[in-house]
Parts: sequence; structure tokens; C-alpha cells
Amino acid sequence: MEVKRVRFSEVDDVLRVYQSCVVLHQKLGFNQWDHNYPNKETIQSDIQEGWLFGLYGDKEFPVAVISITKEEPKEYKSLNWRDQSNNYFTIHRLCVSENSLRKGYAKLLMRFAEDYTESKDLSSIRLDTFSLNKGALDFYRKLNYKEIGRVHFPKRKDSDYTCFEKIL
Repeated sequence: MEVKRVRFSEVDDVLRVYQSCVVLHQKLGFNQWDHNYPNKETIQSDIQEGWLFGLYGDKEFPVAVISITKEEPKEYKSLNWRDQSNNYFTIHRLCVSENSLRKGYAKLLMRFAEDYTESKDLSSIRLDTFSLNKGALDFYRKLNYKEIGRVHFPKRKDSDYTCFEKIL
């Protein structure tokens, strides 16, 4: 398995990964993503900024993706983050295609994100996840991410989001 930056020619491949997550989450009763988000514009913006990374196996397309950014939602400003510096990345849209679940790919991408963060001399990672997604909450806790608080996003009225941080 190899992690590398996603190319513009792979926008449709990434969209398929996201759509498989949308379908799975809807089956589980989670409405964090839908047919409007994440979308091609989100993917193209992440690629343009150099933020989108994919996990590739023996196929020519990614089976999992992650966005590693310097941008964070304005809702994060209300939280009491442990790392008060401006030396962090924020993780967005970690997603493993449904047919590639339970193979450790999300963990591989998070380890990559941590190594990448350290290689840029940054000190921590911030992220949020849908508060009703017990699997995701447990996943980040097992990786030693500490719960910081919860935020609400105006477009998502069905649940709040739990924010995590890891000092590296």
C-alpha cells in the first residue's frame, strides 16, 4: 500500500470512495454526508491546495482518502485546544471505500497524517467526527486522540460533531 497525493484525473475515483461512505453511513442512520457533500468541487479544491492524499494498492485508483489541511472550521474557535500554537494540521474527510473496510486502511492514513505533520515540524492534529458514529469515536480514541469538545455545524442539524486533538 502506498499513500500519495491525489491527481485531478482521479476526481471521479475519489467521488466514488466518498459516495460509498455516504451509502454506508445512511444505512447506519448517519446523515453526516449526503449527495451534496463531499462533492467534486470539494475534491478539486483539496487537490488544488495539495491537501488530498489517497491510499493505493494494486489498483490504479485510491481505496481510501484523507485531507490534511491548515484550514479549520470557524466552529473550532470556541474550543479549548491543548496546543495553542498555530502549528497543527486539521484532518478532514477520512474515508475508506466500503469494499475496503476492516483492513486497517484508515489507521494507515492516520499514521501517514501523523508522520506528515511531524515532517512539516508541526506539533498536533485536530479533527472532528460525527458524534453518533460510535465506530469513528472509538477509532480515534484507540489512536490516542483526546476529546476536546463538541461543535455544531449550521448545515447539519441531526447531530453535533466531537472534536479530537493529538499532540505529536
